[in-house]
Amino acid sequence: MLDRVNRERLERRYRMILSWRDKARAVRDGARKARDFDLPPGLPADRAPAWFEKQAQLAEETLAEIRGKLAQRREKAQDHVRVAAHRQSRLPALVSGGKMTPVQANEENRRLQREIETQGAEATLCGALLAAEKAEDLGARIDLPLVRYFKEIERFASQEEDSEGEEKPRIPARPAPAPPVPKPVAQKKSGDWFPASWTRSDRYAVGIAAVLVFSVIALAVYFLQFSGGVKFDLLPGPQGVWRLVCENGSPKELRVGFGAGGAAPQTYTVILEYASAGEGAFQRVKDIDRVWIYRGPAADGDSVPVPPRMGAEWQLNLNSVSTPEPFETLRVRVLSPAGRVLLEERVSGAFPAQPSS
Repeated sequence: MLDRVNRERLERRYRMILSWRDKARAVRDGARKARDFDLPPGLPADRAPAWFEKQAQLAEETLAEIRGKLAQRREKAQDHVRVAAHRQSRLPALVSGGKMTPVQANEENRRLQREIETQGAEATLCGALLAAEKAEDLGARIDLPLVRYFKEIERFASQEEDSEGEEKPRIPARPAPAPPVPKPVAQKKSGDWFPASWTRSDRYAVGIAAVLVFSVIALAVYFLQFSGGVKFDLLPGPQGVWRLVCENGSPKELRVGFGAGGAAPQTYTVILEYASAGEGAFQRVKDIDRVWIYRGPAADGDSVPVPPRMGAEWQLNLNSVSTPEPFETLRVRVLSPAGRVLLEERVSGAFPAQPSS
């Protein structure tokens, strides 16, 4: 069963596979001209047609594989809905027969209703994905360099989908150990911390074990108190709306800004760039007023604080993007305070949508 985030990832992954297939076909058949960054670095020009053919074939195989999994997932979700609905219909009889109290029946009814809604939503999503023939049927085509599609598709694979069908290796049972041979009891010396019956090897083993235990405890304290990372993700929403999500897993407050960056320590900078039709170079969008809509309390200054172990969310308002000339693609980049690129995503500008207020 998929939660909301993994359902969004599954939808984006499927749309990315359709975009990959369509672009690979177009480049292979000559309907679309390949750009320099569509090819692997250093690939000779005479080998490009064969590489395009391989990309088209790999995209078709990936699409067929995920469609098979979607069909199985939809059937499984529909079975869960039917079973839950049947159990729900039997609740009045169980109450009248004295096998369940009214309070228990109400609790069970609510649980079954939640299961019906969750599994029904999953079945509906799988059906909608299977019915889509092209990426535009799901919102918009995701235009990436041809060499990046496979890696991005794997990145958006949900943990549940990746682990589905895997069998855990069986660990053979160990034979029962032989009973220990009793050792003669020796007299304990004064001031000795260990029993007198322990040998030098026993004491070394206990000392090493104690060091390992303290090391594990220290690592656990470190990871609980000081570890944690900062994660940014750009996810699609309903009606073509894009959501920028920040998850602050660190123990310190950070700030997210949309200006020039480097204004204060722990400030992460979001940069929006555009590329015109027929041009590969990206230019920065200078006027970002009302482009990013923050879903949270009003922030002071040009940046938004994100408390430790908390998150924040913005919506990208494509209708408010103002550029000197019409743009074909937008690129969203997030830079760390040290200037390292944490996120780089591209958004097609063919289907702008006004985010909901």
